[in-house]
Amino acid sequence: MATQLTGVSETLLIPLATRIMLTQLGDPIVHDPQAEKIIEKLQLDVSRFISPPKGISERLHIHGVAVRFRFFDQVVTRFLEKHPDGTVINLGSGLCTRFGRLDNGRCHWFEVDMPEVIALRRKAVSETDRHLFIPGSVLETDWITKIPVSHEQHYLIICEGLLMYFSRDEVNRLFSVIAENFPHAELATDIIGRVFVKHSRRHPHLPKTQARLDWAIDHPDELKQFGIPLTISEHFSMLDRQKERLGWLNILRAIPLFGKLYQFVDFRFDTYPNGHEGTSMHPGK
Repeated sequence: MATQLTGVSETLLIPLATRIMLTQLGDPIVHDPQAEKIIEKLQLDVSRFISPPKGISERLHIHGVAVRFRFFDQVVTRFLEKHPDGTVINLGSGLCTRFGRLDNGRCHWFEVDMPEVIALRRKAVSETDRHLFIPGSVLETDWITKIPVSHEQHYLIICEGLLMYFSRDEVNRLFSVIAENFPHAELATDIIGRVFVKHSRRHPHLPKTQARLDWAIDHPDELKQFGIPLTISEHFSMLDRQKERLGWLNILRAIPLFGKLYQFVDFRFDTYPNGHEGTSMHPGK
């Protein structure tokens, strides 16, 4: 019997399908054979999310998935090179295969997602003492209590294809609790611009799901409006990477609006100023 997903959970199939397509085409950047094995094992139907790169929307989508794949892989690789025993927390992990590709044999890795998604993951991938799955909403408090917290440990938080489905207030609260409970944690995420939300019906696959986009910003500096101390270490538009893949679409780089469509940012939470209480997710605080 084929597995069915709905709502935001269903959107995990979109990048999964594109990674599989690019892997099968021998793409020089995206190589994810484990993704193919997962959909076969789970009997996931991703055919409706696979389309040839004919139109501009399709080509931009494929380009975005490839840039996203490389960005998060590079962030994790750098983090583990600097902190081999560090902890990676993958929020809204979907059926991400990154641990299997980048595990250094020493890190600890937590996959956090809705119960139905974690149930799928457990059917396809085995947990280990260093690779653990936590069912629950990222916006609730339970997941954070299941991760050992030490101010001496190094943490990398991944929010891949996640925050754009939350409201601004939800993103604000999530960042606040992460900043307090994981001081100096690094967080890597992708962000969409307001024009992306406005024209989301033109996306080749998103309208096929029941999910709706919400939070959008046009520049990572807007993150500072949350009032949470942070330092941005890397930021770029998807059009700034893998330009050879774009071909004639590189002309879009001259139009500022297109540069805001889909961006990537890597930043570090700084220590709260004296007197800032924050909001703890730990019970009893």
